[in-house]
This record gives sequence, C-alpha cells and structure tokens, in this order.
Amino acid sequence: MEYVLMLIKVLAGLALFLLGVQTMGDGLQKIAGERLRVILRKLTSKPVYGVGVGAFITMIIQSSSATTIMLVGLVNAGLISLTNAVGVIFGANIGTTFTAQLVSFPFMDWAIWLSIALGIGLRMFGQRKQIRFLGEILLGFGILFLGMDIMKDSLAFLQESRQAINVLAMLSKTPILGVLAGALFTSIIQSSSATSGIVIALSLQSTATGDPLISLTGAIAIIIGANIGTCVTALIASSGVSSWSAKKVAVAHIMFNLLGGLIFFFLIPISAELISMTSSVAARQIANFHTLFNISMSLLVLPFTGLFVRLINRIFPHEDKRPDDSFLYLTDNLLQTPSMALAQVSQEMARMLEIARVMVYDSKRMLFLREKKICRTILDSESVVNSLQHKITAYIIRLNQKSLSLEQAERGASFLHVVHDIERIGDHATNISEIAEDYIENRLKYSDHSKEGMDNLFKLVDRACIISGYALKNIDESMKQEMRELENQIDEQTEGIGTVHFNEIELGLVKPESGVYYIDMASNLERVGDHCMNIVKYLSGPRKRINQ
Repeated sequence: MEYVLMLIKVLAGLALFLLGVQTMGDGLQKIAGERLRVILRKLTSKPVYGVGVGAFITMIIQSSSATTIMLVGLVNAGLISLTNAVGVIFGANIGTTFTAQLVSFPFMDWAIWLSIALGIGLRMFGQRKQIRFLGEILLGFGILFLGMDIMKDSLAFLQESRQAINVLAMLSKTPILGVLAGALFTSIIQSSSATSGIVIALSLQSTATGDPLISLTGAIAIIIGANIGTCVTALIASSGVSSWSAKKVAVAHIMFNLLGGLIFFFLIPISAELISMTSSVAARQIANFHTLFNISMSLLVLPFTGLFVRLINRIFPHEDKRPDDSFLYLTDNLLQTPSMALAQVSQEMARMLEIARVMVYDSKRMLFLREKKICRTILDSESVVNSLQHKITAYIIRLNQKSLSLEQAERGASFLHVVHDIERIGDHATNISEIAEDYIENRLKYSDHSKEGMDNLFKLVDRACIISGYALKNIDESMKQEMRELENQIDEQTEGIGTVHFNEIELGLVKPESGVYYIDMASNLERVGDHCMNIVKYLSGPRKRINQ
C-alpha cells in the first residue's frame, strides 16, 4: 500500500510539472502574442535563421512539438517552404533543452512558494494585462518546480526497492532498453520535457553506495529515446492536414531525431565520459547531454539541409491536392497555441474574402462581356465561401473555449462577425450575377455613360474588398481613414448612377425595364461596401455594425 501511495505522489508530481510547463508557456505566449507567427514567417528565409527562430520560439512556448505543429500549419498554407521549416525543426530541438537545464539547478523551497504566491497575486490583482501575464509565468515556474520537488521526494522509495534498482541497472547495461523506454513514455505523455524531468529527479536520489539512482549512461539512453518519442505529436498533427508538404514536416522531424538517436546510441559511452567532465552533479550532466545532443545534431545536419529535404521528397514524391473549401491555414492542433491559431484564423478569413472579392469581379465580367457561363463559376465559389464560413465559425467557437487573454477573447468574438460579413459579400456577388443573367437573357442594354458609372462603382467596391483583406493581416489608421472615404464615394456613386440611369430612361436612351436590374445591381454593390466597412470596424475594435 505504501508503494501505491508513493506511485500516486509521483504521478501527482508529474501532473504538476506538466501543468507548470503549460502555464509558464501560456503566459510567455500571451506576452509574445501574434508576434510568434510574424517571427516564424519573416525570419525563416534561410535554414540557418530558422535554427535560431525555432530555438527561441520553443523556449517561449515550452514545447518542440507545438513548434512543429505550427510549422505543419504554415507549410500547409504555403507560407514557409519545407527547406526553411527543416531549419526551424533543428532549432526547436535545441529550444526544448531549456526546461531540462532549468530544472537541473537547485531551487530553494521558499523560492518555489514565493513564485507561486507572487504569481497568483499578479494573476488575480494585476491592473495591466502584461502584469497578469507575468503572474502566469511566475505561477507556472513555481508549479513546475513544485512538481519536480514532489517527484524527487516521492522517488526516494526506489532506494529501498531491489526490483527498481535492478531495472534501472538493466537500463544502464542495455542502452537499447533505455531508448525504447524513453520513446514509449514520451509518446504516451507527449512531452520530452516531462521525461527529462523524471530522469533528472531519479538522478537526485542515491543508492546505498551513494551513487545516483540512475547511471549517466542509462539516463542518456532514455533522453535519446525521449527525443524520438516526441515526434509522435507532430505525426498526429500532420494527419489532420491534406497537404503532403505539411506531412513532410512531421517526416523531417522524425527522420532528424531518428538519425540523431542512431548516431548517439553508438556514442553513449563516449558521451557519458565527456559529459561527466562538465559538472560533478548528475542532474546537470543529464541536462548538459540533452543540450549537447541537440546542438551537435543541428550543427551536423544544417550544412546538408538541401540534401536532407531532397531525400524526404524522394521518399515521398506526392503532390498536394485539396478541396477548395478545406482549411489552408488551420489545423486542430493549433488550438493548443491560441495566439498562433488567431493569427491563422485571420489568414484563413483573408483567403475567404479574396474568393468573395473575385466573385464580385467575375459578376462584373459577366455583365460587361455578356457571358452567362461565368455565373456557374460564381455559384461554385459561393458554395466554397459558405462552407468556409461554417468551418471557420466552428473553429473560432472551439478556440474561444480555450484559455485566452481578454484581448484574444475579444479578437475571437470580432472574428465571428467578420466571417459573417465576408459570407454576405459572397451572397451579394451571387445576387449580382443572377441579376446580370436576367439582364442578358432579356437582351437589355445600357448606355456608354451608364456603363462607365457602373464600372467606376465596381472599381470602388473592389478597392474596399482589397483594403478589408489588408486589414485582416495588419490594420492601421490609414486603412480606416481610406475605408471611410471609400464608403462615402460608394454611396455617392450609387446614388449618382441611379439618377443618371433614370434620366436616360426618360430620354428614351434605354428601355424602362432595365432600370430595375441596373439599380438592383448598384444596391448590391453598395451593400458589399458596407460589409467591407463592417470588417474594418470590427478589426479595429468593438463598433456598431451596419446591418445588411
């Protein structure tokens, strides 16, 4: 019964450790915000830059698997090439050593409780959001070390367990078992940091002879296995996307870690000897090996990145094919990284808006070229827009159920309105195409003056759609001002072409029945402009929406 209680305490310590890692990562992520995505996109132009970016971001979010999941989404969207993504993977493996280095240093009990108390205080009573996020980081930091402390104390019972000592000794004498154990355990809990934490906790306990409970060679074998086991999360993430380029990111992660594991498996005795020189403390030796392993592998493979990518493409020569209404920028696994998920939702909506904008443009071509067959293309696009609206809305609702900062929650709520406005733009484009179809079938004509006025209105509305698309990526005051001016111009143009057209009917220049179609088209275009204005208003903060 005593052993059962000890095991429960170990599991509780592990749970607190994982909670601490997640809480600290969430706080760091909220402070970093959507800049993580910008960093990934803009600073990965070369694989060598990607190494630094991958290491930095993984230290921020405390998970190499989460970084790889982001890469899966970005490569799936075509924002990062597979070659540059491989560089980020190398860096992510380096960044994941941060946690092991952190917990390998002794941390006083009073400092743990101070960190937790201060973190809770700042989290609950901080006046500024940055202060509250700092509290979350401190709270996670304290919980992480509290879990580590509980694991260390709970594992003391193994000192008296002959069976446990024999198992650990066997891992030391048979490294392949240690590798398999590390890989299996990490694939189950999906955290190499947790595996490293347990190994370090074991090293802090001593046998009757005064030696660490787990030998350095046994610890090294488990760490190698943990690096292999952590690939499972990325593999799961890649199964949720249709892009073969994204799947290759997970394959690259697996191949890189397997290669590293294979090389260092045969170097375990040499590695143990070298690492033992870096510190006299077993916990520090284990953390140092973890760091050495990932840095040396990244430096070894980096010069051959192009060859590495060509090998992956040779093994998986598949080309990407996906339905038009499938997500290009979003995956379910991104929900675990809210700041990145919100940024990707914005990208997905920008793509949806571009489809709606082209629908409006095609309705213009249909009207002016008098080609009814274009209507079929517009109707197909409407189905894509409608499908994307339902999928994006469902995704945002799921995202809003996650732990979000107030700013993130407000942004998510505004996105629900924006995606509806985009869908309405598609509806109005469809309306215009159907009106144009009737206009063509009835063999109605318009004067050159009326054609010029309608053409100008289409151009103004197209500009409004383009600005809305820019706003989804990065809004500023100049966009809001230009949109306000455009909205006024669209309203004036709509009113003006109506007056001109009715004057032409009175003068007998066009048939009277053409007026209904003409004014209806202008009205739909004016409403597209209103929805574009709505989008910009919602993205710049809570505003009263124009109902259309």
